Amino acid sequence: MRLVLLDKFGLDMFESYPVNVTIDKVDVDEVCITLENGQEFGYLVNIINDEKLVMGISGLCGFELMKGVNKEEKLKEDDKVYVVQKNEENLTFYEVWVNS
Repeated sequence: MRLVLLDKFGLDMFESYPVNVTIDKVDVDEVCITLENGQEFGYLVNIINDEKLVMGISGLCGFELMKGVNKEEKLKEDDKVYVVQKNEENLTFYEVWVNS
């Protein structure tokens, strides 16, 4: 399993089709704990390249989030995916479930 952190989400990101996608808002505390564990144990793939956004998430979560990788990733069925959306000064997190 990979934990994928995104700030943009597109239909071209899936590894295979057809897919069913479920999206739900997720609690910030849950996101922070999961991101910290994912980074510590090496299964976090951060695709956010906006340095200010990475710093904002780091400040919100209380640990230094690694910088994002600058490459295109295809989402797989067993990935756990968080999408962060910035609205003015607030960050909202969504969890995306991908099912074939």
